[in-house]
Amino acid sequence: MQERAVNLEAIGPVHALGEGLFVGGNGELSMVDISRKKIFCGRDRQLSVTCDFVPTAIIGAEGPFLDVVTDRGRVRWDARTMTSSWVNAWRGHIHGGADFRSNDAVMSSCGRLLVGFMSRNDPTHDAGYIYMQERDGELKLLADDIFIPNTFIEIEPNIFLISDSSKSVVHRFEFDSAGKVVSRTVFTEYSSDVAPDGGCMVGNEVFIALWGGSAISVLSLSGTEKARIPVPVTYPTNVKWDQSANVLWCTSASEPGEPFSPSGYDGRLLKLEI
Repeated sequence: MQERAVNLEAIGPVHALGEGLFVGGNGELSMVDISRKKIFCGRDRQLSVTCDFVPTAIIGAEGPFLDVVTDRGRVRWDARTMTSSWVNAWRGHIHGGADFRSNDAVMSSCGRLLVGFMSRNDPTHDAGYIYMQERDGELKLLADDIFIPNTFIEIEPNIFLISDSSKSVVHRFEFDSAGKVVSRTVFTEYSSDVAPDGGCMVGNEVFIALWGGSAISVLSLSGTEKARIPVPVTYPTNVKWDQSANVLWCTSASEPGEPFSPSGYDGRLLKLEI
């Protein structure tokens, strides 16, 4: 497998489960620490707050406001007042209710939210769910056989890559204009010792963080793995491209414990010049 060399810098504190990356048009970066219930935002992520909910993904930003997906619903978080207001709640509306929490998510180019839910207690044995939320708040069940839904990349209008991290497979979902699944195929599969996690598009390539693999996978739009970018962490969790600075950001986790990376960077935010 070809490796791509990069210049790399580790930034900021150690996170237990860094995730939920979002890069705004001005290059400002936001992220969450799922395990510690924290949101980070602003220049150099100097603003942080501990929440009474579990933030799992940031799907948008407008001025001081962040659009945050949480275990209990979707919130609008105000960085000026460090407070949040509920956009809508979904507990009781999703299959499994409180036994499941949100995981990864994406806001589509047509304004629909795609969000995955995973078991809180036994995600390797209890299948999770993928929902589409319409603009009016209605939730539609799309799949009930993906255990740990991740990745959520829109590669074309109405075409998304959604992985099942527990099965080391990435699926390609295509929807019609009404939001109905018209096709679902396997986009790519990895060996069982790594798990596809969060990802993004960089030009015409797909970048996916490989949990347990100390690498970022680089794929063509047909699903062929072209290269891997090694990173000095055991558990990279998400990647997002910052077009304004021409850099790739990568979150990571420290809480799974051993094996730790010799670099000591586990749980840090990484800045990669590719």
